[in-house]
Amino acid sequence: MPNTLTEILYDGRFDAHYRRTQEVFADPEFKTPDGLSMPERALNSYAMLRHAAARLGKSSDLVRDPRSLLAFYEWAGTHAPDLLPLISGHYNLTTGLLLDLGGANPELQPLLDDLDTAEAVGVLLINEFGCGSNVAFLETTATYDHAARCFLLDTPRPEARKFMPNVGAPVPRVTVVAARLVVDGADRGVFPFVTRLRDSEGRLAEGVTVWPMPDKPFFPMDNAVTGFHRARVPFSGWLSAGVADIDDNGVFAYRPGSGPRDAFRHTSSQFTFGRVALSCAAVAQARAAVLLFARYVQTREIQAFHGHRRPMLEFRNVRRSLFSALASTYASTFLANTMKRTLCDKADLSAPETQLAGIVAKSYLVPAAHDVLRETRARCGAHAMFSVNRIADYLGLCEGTLTAEGDIQVMRLTAGRQLIGRRDYAPVRPAVPATEPGDDESAYLAFFQSAEADSYHRATAVMGSPLGSGNTFDRWNRCIPYAMRLTETHARRLAYESFLAAVRDAPAGDAREALRLTARLFALDHLIEYAALFLAEGRLTASAHDRLEDDHAALCERLTPYLPLLVDAFAVDETVLAAPLTATDRVAAWADISETVAPTWSEAS
Repeated sequence: MPNTLTEILYDGRFDAHYRRTQEVFADPEFKTPDGLSMPERALNSYAMLRHAAARLGKSSDLVRDPRSLLAFYEWAGTHAPDLLPLISGHYNLTTGLLLDLGGANPELQPLLDDLDTAEAVGVLLINEFGCGSNVAFLETTATYDHAARCFLLDTPRPEARKFMPNVGAPVPRVTVVAARLVVDGADRGVFPFVTRLRDSEGRLAEGVTVWPMPDKPFFPMDNAVTGFHRARVPFSGWLSAGVADIDDNGVFAYRPGSGPRDAFRHTSSQFTFGRVALSCAAVAQARAAVLLFARYVQTREIQAFHGHRRPMLEFRNVRRSLFSALASTYASTFLANTMKRTLCDKADLSAPETQLAGIVAKSYLVPAAHDVLRETRARCGAHAMFSVNRIADYLGLCEGTLTAEGDIQVMRLTAGRQLIGRRDYAPVRPAVPATEPGDDESAYLAFFQSAEADSYHRATAVMGSPLGSGNTFDRWNRCIPYAMRLTETHARRLAYESFLAAVRDAPAGDAREALRLTARLFALDHLIEYAALFLAEGRLTASAHDRLEDDHAALCERLTPYLPLLVDAFAVDETVLAAPLTATDRVAAWADISETVAPTWSEAS
């Protein structure tokens, strides 16, 4: 139930965007029935997408309203996890690219019309067996045929097949294909091309071969491998973004000031949006999981010593798990809000600094959410293994998000390397040691700054070292652990600063105090992690070091009265979640569910 913290948690956008979007998911069409096979669940998710388009409006209108699109991502992740994997491909990676790069080309309007209603589903084909998503080594070609004024897509060798977008089911598809443009035998760089991969009946276009892939345990999708042999793309399907042109005589030319490196740059803006939006959805799932965990431990009683029964929340180990997960989720939410403002306010999402911010955000937010989901799943025990209690499905989906829109380790390495090389970035250790932080937020911030500065100096020292008998790869290889740690410490510092800003914005009273204590716990969790380093540097006294665990337990104790306020602020509609985990009478809730499940087994026997 929304409260005084809700608008702060949703960056002042709950009533404007999140409330009405969540209401859509009360529709029964967003429920996944028990007993479906993986292919049946995948097909059901396409029905969900069409229903979402009917309720939320045209896909192109939603793409033009990024705040509402982000709310859609987050509530889909919370209430309809099977739907979430379709959203990026359909909305920002296909519809968004057509709107951004296709301009007002009337020849593309029929594709947009089908995408608007989700009668055709949008998918991006970029990854290949041999190069992943690294477009620098992509091999699929789009050869210009001047006589036919079109492009011919080809897969030059099996390793260049597109792996593994969801195009296996006979569902109408509009796909954006990343391919290397070849004109007059010359490589002109990688561009996106849009085409119908499957027609209105779901039949494959001529020259396209699809190899469906087997089930995967995390979430249902009709993943497949795709190959091309002279598959035609009309000239209008070349999404050049004005970077280059081919004139009526078949002569190719880049726009003045542009070159091969610019060919795919504009497409990366949609990658930035997608990776941040999926990260925000993972954080939304963490919020729902923490809510479920909190409800459960407040009502689940444990048989303790000598016949005494105690709620799980009274046990220190449970409090530690719950409040650390809560603090991490709040910090992630506030960092996500910072990134959402960037997405919605920046005119050019392909700008290097914006892309870097998106990479840093994903590299922190998704692992943080994943850690929360693992902890909540484990602490809620056998109850949380069932899809009806949501957390297991969130965890499976988050496993995919760790890879989607860029592998997490690759993200950390990319960001670390960029941070090392930036001239406007050089973190320094705070001059005053923070040996006894007490209640001083600036002292805790100093610990985050120190960890970031230490990572930066270690990384730059390696990158500035002589090559010796090795080469540039060997030096970078030595730097990898430090570059990854730099990205991590940089993101954590940003998350804590975002948290402190939210504390300052909170109304005085219980709301601000609850946030202040939660921010303190977030800082304390990371201080414990780096305690040995800070003790060795003299930034933490031996007595403060010895008190860390007791301080943590005491802080959890102080936070306990604020727990309802903090989790109610998530404003998750628990009637839509419909999780028996939180029911007052769990025995009766499971009995009711059993009545709906029993026919499934009767029909299967």
